[in-house]
Amino acid sequence: MKNKLVLFIFCFLVWIFLRYLPNWQTDWQSLLVGAVVAFVVTALYGDLFTGRPALFLEYKRYLWFIYFIVLCTWECLKINIEMTMRLIVKDIPINPAILKLKTNLKTDIGLTCLANSLTLTKGAITIDIEKEKGLIYIHWIDVKRAGKNKIEETIERFEKIIKKIFE
Repeated sequence: MKNKLVLFIFCFLVWIFLRYLPNWQTDWQSLLVGAVVAFVVTALYGDLFTGRPALFLEYKRYLWFIYFIVLCTWECLKINIEMTMRLIVKDIPINPAILKLKTNLKTDIGLTCLANSLTLTKGAITIDIEKEKGLIYIHWIDVKRAGKNKIEETIERFEKIIKKIFE
């Protein structure tokens, strides 16, 4: 029940922030709609929400999240330029491979965040995650150029940040 209450409050505060950011003028109809939307989201997804709602009170997690967003944006920009060059210059070879890598993340949200951030930022596609074994399967577009050590360093870097945010 505590998880659902925290999710409801979080959703309602996000609604208020997004709705009233431009002019900060409130009206009861919009607050009512926000409460209904927050209630529906809570009813549908409350069980999937964090098992430890106290984590939302730790401000350092928000700072790490901001850093993570900046890092992902930068990495996404770099890989988009690289992929564009691969389309324009036809002579750039690709050496695709499917890699099986170990991860220390344990939570569903942490593993999902890692998989999504690798898929968005590194010219890779996450194929599968074995939560019990801590394995993640990734299709990497150019393993020779990146090198297995560099790939593992990239995953470790993302892992450390994600662990500080979600675990």
